[in-house]
Amino acid sequence: MGIFLLKRLGTLLLALFVISLISFVAVRSVGTPVYLMVGQDFTSEMVKSINARLGLDQPIYVQYARYLRGILNGDLGVSRFTYNPVIFDIAQRLPATIELTTTALIFMIFSCLLAGVIAALKEDKPIDKAILFESKVGVSVVEFWLGLILIYFFCYRCHLFPSPMGRLSFLAPIPKHVTGLYTIDSLIAGDTKTFLMAVHHLILPAFTLAFTIGPGTTLVTRATLRNILKTDYMRTACAFGLPRRLLYKYMLRNAAPPILTVLALAFGYFISGAVLVEVVFAWPGIGRYAVDALQNSDYEPIIGIILLVSVVYIVIYFLVDIICANIDPRYRL
Repeated sequence: MGIFLLKRLGTLLLALFVISLISFVAVRSVGTPVYLMVGQDFTSEMVKSINARLGLDQPIYVQYARYLRGILNGDLGVSRFTYNPVIFDIAQRLPATIELTTTALIFMIFSCLLAGVIAALKEDKPIDKAILFESKVGVSVVEFWLGLILIYFFCYRCHLFPSPMGRLSFLAPIPKHVTGLYTIDSLIAGDTKTFLMAVHHLILPAFTLAFTIGPGTTLVTRATLRNILKTDYMRTACAFGLPRRLLYKYMLRNAAPPILTVLALAFGYFISGAVLVEVVFAWPGIGRYAVDALQNSDYEPIIGIILLVSVVYIVIYFLVDIICANIDPRYRL
């Protein structure tokens, strides 16, 4: 197990290094924030001066080495648009994204995962066909399109949900900061009204994410459980008349590694794929921050968010690998 963990840690560090290198070179090749800083009336001397001050006149490998030293010291640079340290901006916006993606993951677990189990147990029955049809529709739908449709019908036409103006209504009091998650902070403060308002604002964007990303979990769960139900050891267990509780225990234990892997993939994609949803619903998370940075050719926030999403992906996969290795010893090989 120790060798297994060392290999995974080595892979994690190597992946982070490669991702930081590729993202740094790619972002530097797209554009420059200098013209944002100098405005419309500028001279070539002004551009050269700012390039020299920012170190953009240095070779790319020198710029990357300086940036890498900053990362190791916990410095992701300064945004040329907000003029704040990138790590400060991300810390301010990350709780909103975590709250959105966690709610979407809960929706997905209680709907898509359960639907996959039901479809596997009711193979070729009408409910199985209905679940397959819904999953195929969900896979085909794009997040921003579904978000706009939901806003039009449920916010504008039916008035069942508030307008997409962020995490709370415009004049609503923000709960005292403890975790940064409005639902949790309002519960800690005992403010039921703010809690219900925060949940009300969360439902549509979280459902949009879960509906468009969750069908993959449903299909993987269904296929995995179907294959396990057809194995010789499950048939033998059924023939010996084992209690249904034990049958489900063995079935779910063998199905856990691939299902956990696809859940980890979904959660990582929730964070990276929340960009369009946050823009549509005016959600003040890191996705909207990334879009603003892209529009302004702001280097540091873009690279910082890429690194953050990569760290989330890699750490989640690392934890899932450890869990799967404990559930199934074959994973240690």
